[in-house]
Amino acid sequence: MTINQPSNPAIRYLALPTLMFAILLTGCSSDTDDGCTYLDDSVLNGIWNGDIDSDFKFPFQVSSIIYAGDLFFIGDNGSNIDIGSTTNICDNIEASINSYEITGSIISTLGATTYTNRFFGSSTNIETTLVTSQINTNSINASYQDTTGDQGSIRVAFSNVFNTPSSLPLVDGNWSATDNLGQTTTINIASNGSFSGSVQTGNPGNDCSLSGQVSILDNNINVYDVSMQVGNCNELNGQYDGYASVSKILSGTQLKLVANSQGFVFYAEFQP
Repeated sequence: MTINQPSNPAIRYLALPTLMFAILLTGCSSDTDDGCTYLDDSVLNGIWNGDIDSDFKFPFQVSSIIYAGDLFFIGDNGSNIDIGSTTNICDNIEASINSYEITGSIISTLGATTYTNRFFGSSTNIETTLVTSQINTNSINASYQDTTGDQGSIRVAFSNVFNTPSSLPLVDGNWSATDNLGQTTTINIASNGSFSGSVQTGNPGNDCSLSGQVSILDNNINVYDVSMQVGNCNELNGQYDGYASVSKILSGTQLKLVANSQGFVFYAEFQP
């Protein structure tokens, strides 16, 4: 999957800033004639849960999906989404990440009325440097500092949910999610992984449309590839690419889906 980086990121919502980070790792690597060790970024593959401590903000929890060099960090109960890609350089791995905050995007207007929901967010572009102090198969510890002067630490632990086998029958069926504004998004996933759905706007008859495909990446891991088209949604229209995972929670089964386009992100925690 190719990460969609914003072509013209406008600073409209402030999230955990754009991250530029170097990761010092132990794991699969190869030595070259230039004296460098180039590490395999697959050592980062996993679902990771932990917290971010900031000097300027209250600490908040973060979960992440990292696969094949793509990074999706989900923080503060889905309010902050950070997305990026890794690059192998001499003796470590760097990643450039763009941040999004979901505060209610304008998706439909009728006269003087604006309709919003909290499933979409837009990109911001503040640079941050983050360097890990430790990473292994069980945990990642890192510190960061951004151009606004904010600094802090990130600590995440590997979740065994990642090692749960995936299959299309596990995601087949009707799924829905409701945000704290009372708006609902629904999708129906067919047995072949194709899906269709909608996102409520509060403007009857003018809901956003969703369609796409959920695909198996590896039957042995709990990460699904997602390709999604958004329509009837004003500036949010377009192709979104990302990942999904399935987990058990107290109220039953949860399907997390996160995907981004050029400058926007979609995130929902679905239940049957």
